[in-house]
Amino acid sequence: MTEKDNLPKALIPEDSILAMMMRDAGTFLTRAKGDGLLPEMFYRPENRTIYKTLLERRDKGQDCDIRSVIYALEKSKRYEAAGGDSRFDLLLSVANAPVTPSQFAEHLSEVRDTYARRKAAQRASEAQETAISGQNAQEVVETLKNAIEEINLATARKLAFTTIAKALNLAQLEMQDRLKNGDMPGIPTGIHELDLIGGGMRPGEFWVIGGKTSAGKSALSYQILNPCLDAGGKVLIFTLEMSVSEVATRLLSCRGKIPMKALTNPQNAGKDGAGLNKGQLIKIKQSADNLREKQLLISDEPGMSMDYIIAQSEAEAELGNVDAIVVDYVQLIQGTRLHGENREQELSRYSKELKQLAKKLKCVVISPVQLNDDGRIRESRSISFDADVVLFIADNGVRVDKWRNAQRDQLLPLELKGSIQRFENTNQP
Repeated sequence: MTEKDNLPKALIPEDSILAMMMRDAGTFLTRAKGDGLLPEMFYRPENRTIYKTLLERRDKGQDCDIRSVIYALEKSKRYEAAGGDSRFDLLLSVANAPVTPSQFAEHLSEVRDTYARRKAAQRASEAQETAISGQNAQEVVETLKNAIEEINLATARKLAFTTIAKALNLAQLEMQDRLKNGDMPGIPTGIHELDLIGGGMRPGEFWVIGGKTSAGKSALSYQILNPCLDAGGKVLIFTLEMSVSEVATRLLSCRGKIPMKALTNPQNAGKDGAGLNKGQLIKIKQSADNLREKQLLISDEPGMSMDYIIAQSEAEAELGNVDAIVVDYVQLIQGTRLHGENREQELSRYSKELKQLAKKLKCVVISPVQLNDDGRIRESRSISFDADVVLFIADNGVRVDKWRNAQRDQLLPLELKGSIQRFENTNQP
């Protein structure tokens, strides 16, 4: 595409915002990303190349000043594609000129608006060609629908704030609905002692369940999913330690109160080492048929990374609301450690990303974590700082270490019944 065509463009604003990003990436590049600016929204191809490079470097925690960008482009043999010396001489002069945040907002808006107008013109031309070519009317409609979606994406502005008046109205409506219907504010866990404390698992919350090896971290994580599954909710499980069949077996045992031995060693699971009888086999089949109908998806991809978890979760959310996600467990997630980052900082980044995933998808995210011998979260204490709820499995019960919306430091009389992969009240007969 040349600069002589008649399509809308904002050349000076493009140069301006790129120069400001390279002058102060922490302020202006962050704002551009938050506002949804995409590389294709730039008219000049060389500016798209520069912006892509800025995004790549920012994601890797690398410097984004103009000289660092030039070096990166030269190293990747994309310097000429980015306009070469003449383009960066211009950008350097713009970067040295006085700028204000208000100028950035104005120029960013112009870049987005001209992109939307270009898309409108291009798609209108395509629709016209489709109509004239004699193809069916449905294809014309689809072309126009796609055009509207692209233009809406280009012109969409994220509302960063909600007024206190609107926030109070929403809070009052939610309170009235709960009073009227007797509903919990969140998804029930099915464990009375937990639901009584905080009213279930609220969308947007990050739950951490800590325990030592074989304490029942995964068992508790899976058990509290059952009410969500039974209510028709969609649940995703990312298992970094077990296979999908192992997860399915544990869920089957927990939901049907079926001894694990009956599922893992059926030939010797009956009385006196005999096999299972007909009644036991029927119970297993009924429980399996019930679980088979649930919206439960399990991934056991080897070497799972945080990028993989986020991408797969967001893709499933696009197909329909996701209600709960289990990442079992966070300390096994693999990834590339950022420059200068130690293991504790890496895990801290993962826990923050899980919290943000919960907020973005408006679901609850649950992750078991391994504890040290002293009862603290192994490798990174900051995981508990990011969590809304932290439960620790102790020898004498389940301790509520943190609950953002409820009372903490409570010891619940819950004990793991390992044979059926469930936690049950020790005070009940």
